[in-house]
Amino acid sequence: MRAEQPPAEALRAWLHRYADFIAAKHGLAESLQAGALAGAAEAARTRERVVEVVAAFLRDGEAAGELRWGLDADDVTAAVVGTFLVTRGVHDTAQVGRLLDLLVDGLVAR
Repeated sequence: MRAEQPPAEALRAWLHRYADFIAAKHGLAESLQAGALAGAAEAARTRERVVEVVAAFLRDGEAAGELRWGLDADDVTAAVVGTFLVTRGVHDTAQVGRLLDLLVDGLVAR
């Protein structure tokens, strides 16, 4: 997916697919948050893998001049997890997608 699209669009597409995965795995967003805070090994490792994936997208975008320089993958991941947490149980199922789009738009180089 990363090589098939411009970096910002590849990140956007991956985030939307990841959101679908999170929605199907009830409680995973909380696990990503709680595991990182409480030090639970498996949840923390899952979050580390997500940070690694996000970092790869950010590197691609930075190298292409498409995403802002110096973004921290852990900060972006925290924003994504926060999006999942605040939209949990919301009746407007499209809200998570709109919020992820806002996040990606904020990462784009100006």
